[in-house]
Amino acid sequence: MDTRRFNNPSYKRQINAVRHYRRNVVPRPESALGRIFGAIGLGSVFRKICAALVLFLAIYLVYFAKFLQITQAQISGADQKQEAQISSRLADYERTFNFIFPQKNILFFSSKGFSKYLLGSDVSISSVAGIRRKPFHSLSITVVQKVPAFVLQSNGNFFILNSDGSLGMELPPGDPQISAYPKVIDTAAETVSAGEKFLPQNEFGFLSYMRENFQKDLRTAVDHFEIPGKNSGYLTLYLQTGARIYFNSADDPQIYMQKLLGLWNSLSADQQKNLAYFDLRFNPDAYGCFLGSACAVSAAPQLPQGQQNGAQTQSPDTTPSQPPALPAPAPGSASGSTNL
Repeated sequence: MDTRRFNNPSYKRQINAVRHYRRNVVPRPESALGRIFGAIGLGSVFRKICAALVLFLAIYLVYFAKFLQITQAQISGADQKQEAQISSRLADYERTFNFIFPQKNILFFSSKGFSKYLLGSDVSISSVAGIRRKPFHSLSITVVQKVPAFVLQSNGNFFILNSDGSLGMELPPGDPQISAYPKVIDTAAETVSAGEKFLPQNEFGFLSYMRENFQKDLRTAVDHFEIPGKNSGYLTLYLQTGARIYFNSADDPQIYMQKLLGLWNSLSADQQKNLAYFDLRFNPDAYGCFLGSACAVSAAPQLPQGQQNGAQTQSPDTTPSQPPALPAPAPGSASGSTNL
């Protein structure tokens, strides 16, 4: 047996160190707070100091860091007056908190929350198209502003009809704005009020398309529009000659315009002057009526009950009241009803 290893001084020191080893025992904290710190790994003073530094840094970054606070906002889509109002709304919103997080801090700024706040407090904004953060303290806000597009006449009252189909302020009789915008007459016996949604977006888009393109394409002036009630799905366009054109405003206006342009160009100059109405609601048919005929002095044909937004859903015991399909008038004639 080789005993040289046992006589080696280094080996003896190792044996002696193991024989006299005593593990340091950390005393169990007596206080409840000390036990909590120990349970989360903050038993030592060093760890407590590190945790305190991290906590103070987080508080500084969330609540006090100037370089993370919103100081600039670039606003597009609104006029100068509206930009000032949006900036004021933004300053008010920055003073609020989302749970415990300040909205002035760009890291915790809620774009959805501000959009909701802005739309709820500013009736002149139609929608918020987008909000983008720019490092580190700047916002880019794009809005869609409501602008006056038409004047609505309903039950003798006048309202601004905005570009999103909502009603703006009521206008007193004689207000210059009544003649400044195209007129839309609501023929239904209904009550409307400022701020309500009068037309869905698709029907308002149809109305706007006709206003912008009818005179340009057909080279004849529009006098006004009529709508048989809000959300009705139908539109009547009145020419300055007195002629009427009936549309289903829930459909594609470009298709209607192409069809109407073909019909209009097929008429002679005398027929265009003596047109009583075109009725394009009975898709795919179209009907024309000329002055001097029986259809010109009677009420416009009524759609069958149950036929809404162009759908051919006929109610029981109800037949479409279409105008009679009389022979087309001879060139230069001023009478007759034509199935086109």
